[in-house]
Amino acid sequence: METVIAQGLVKVETVNYLKYSTIMNNLRKHLSKLEAKPEHAVKKGDSELIILVIQLYEKHGEKIRVSTKDKGLLRALKPFNKRVDFEVL
Repeated sequence: METVIAQGLVKVETVNYLKYSTIMNNLRKHLSKLEAKPEHAVKKGDSELIILVIQLYEKHGEKIRVSTKDKGLLRALKPFNKRVDFEVL
């Protein structure tokens, strides 16, 4: 992995928590309702991935492609269909 990062084939992005904290809190609430779980039981990575998609879209203005086996995550991404292509693996 370090080699492909060094070659520039893969770039590691970090979530701007300061900028997107309110949206992330709202997403956790939304995901907890979708999954019928308490907020603390929702996988932290789900809301972070959605925030990263929003962040990348705002930065580049291009559709982001997400491939996953997580159907709950795909349901949460549906409102972003103009910004995101997604598929079930």
